[in-house]
Amino acid sequence: MHSTQNCTFSIRNAPRTLSVGDVRRSIYDALKSWEGVSALTFQESSDPSADIQVSFEQGDHDDSYPFDGPDVVLAHAFFPSPGRGGDVHFDAEELWTKRRVGDAYTREVSLLSVAIHELGHSLGLHHSDVEGSIMYPYYQYTTDADHTGPRLHYDDILAVQELYGRGEHPVPEPPPPTPKKTTTTAAPTTTTEYVPTTTKAGPPNICTSSIDAISKIRQETFVFKGRWFWRYDASGQLVEKPVELNRFWSDLPETVTHVDAVYERKIDGKDSIVFFIGKMYYEFDGRQMLPGFPKPLTDLGLPDWVDHVSAVFVWEYNEKTYLFSGEDYWRFDENEGRVEIDYPRKIESNWHGIPVELDGDGFTDHEGRTLFFHKNQVYHFQGVFMNVARGYPKSTATFWPYCQGNPDQGEIRYDFLRKAPRRRQRLLTNGSCVLEAVSNESSPQDRPI
Repeated sequence: MHSTQNCTFSIRNAPRTLSVGDVRRSIYDALKSWEGVSALTFQESSDPSADIQVSFEQGDHDDSYPFDGPDVVLAHAFFPSPGRGGDVHFDAEELWTKRRVGDAYTREVSLLSVAIHELGHSLGLHHSDVEGSIMYPYYQYTTDADHTGPRLHYDDILAVQELYGRGEHPVPEPPPPTPKKTTTTAAPTTTTEYVPTTTKAGPPNICTSSIDAISKIRQETFVFKGRWFWRYDASGQLVEKPVELNRFWSDLPETVTHVDAVYERKIDGKDSIVFFIGKMYYEFDGRQMLPGFPKPLTDLGLPDWVDHVSAVFVWEYNEKTYLFSGEDYWRFDENEGRVEIDYPRKIESNWHGIPVELDGDGFTDHEGRTLFFHKNQVYHFQGVFMNVARGYPKSTATFWPYCQGNPDQGEIRYDFLRKAPRRRQRLLTNGSCVLEAVSNESSPQDRPI
């Protein structure tokens, strides 16, 4: 959250389809939506160090989150923090419109609708799984002539008021219960029964749960458990609450229940993300799976009896890639695309102190430490001494700075969980955010959504 309730904003440019005046109007209206339900106030400024800086960018724009041209990714925002924290970037190649709603036929995108969502991130709000809320992670066109534009949902209002207070505004009224129509066969009548929305199985506790896979990807730590993943920044603070795999990597099969191992592959100046799932592996360029994938593990030179890869990482000691499975490990030649010929070798013969049959993963963190995860514990392996560091293993509940001293804050309760329809929607943001540590205050991760 921002350290003040009085925030400044500046607008640096405009896209080809709108004037600067059009952009100012949309941004002003979007900010007024949040101001109108909280103690926040906003003031436009020409100061280049304004709290929230709005700009339209194209392709690679030096923040490690390049835009992809028309469609798919529309914008991204950075959570409050020093530097670019609070800033909002819109993809300049979209067909932006000043109208309050977009048009599915012409592919025009409402700047107001997207701006309200992204500015929510700028204020410190995470994505919501409440379909119909502003912070729901998908942009949906509408052709409803009576639709007057985006409005904050009860869930959005609760979230911003928890961060910044209500000011003179009232507590919002909760939405009515979801109506459920049922038909009885005992008599020729139809009755309407009102029942509350049921809770589906949500994500794991991010502090106390074991993990399936972990990797440093584009300077953030991605953690995977079941069909969920979440991210930490370089300081170990949570970037964004758990997100379902298929929301981000939609090319993965919908039947995928977990990821065995994952790593960021860098070769010839390019980087990709490689997922290991059962006897197959999948390689992605960002969110898009590369042509020809998935492929069998045998294409990497692994024997047919290997039924999964339990860990994969680039070891900081020699910059080589290693694959673990069962009691064995292999060294992988990135240039040749195959494991080296004098492998496998036994884990216990060289990786002293590391459990065989790992059920987690391994990776090199931002400090250059090689870490292995097994059950609910983390092991720090020292390459110089070829053993586990003194004081390890440690509990994952106290390992992450975000979780230290309060592991229960990793529990996230979902009251509404619906998979967004694939038609007429585009992903708003990858949530490229850096969240400032908040103490003695409620945060979006704690609120029921």
